Amino acid sequence: MFGAAKVGRFIPRHAGKCSEVEFRTAEVHGEAALVLRLGSTGHVCSFEIAGSLAAGVQWMSNPDKLGRFTPAG
Repeated sequence: MFGAAKVGRFIPRHAGKCSEVEFRTAEVHGEAALVLRLGSTGHVCSFEIAGSLAAGVQWMSNPDKLGRFTPAG
């Protein structure tokens, strides 16, 4: 999923459906990110920052690529 608007709609819609939501901040490839756990599923949401604004947002949910991230909390 690419684009701030899509991710901006996705996060609250799916987080609201989960009984447990946890997150922590992180740095991913030199960019600001959130490591999230929505229910039993892990995700990483990274932000490309330009100046003081988010210029891009990337959402990753592939468990094979999230192995190096410890669960949030």
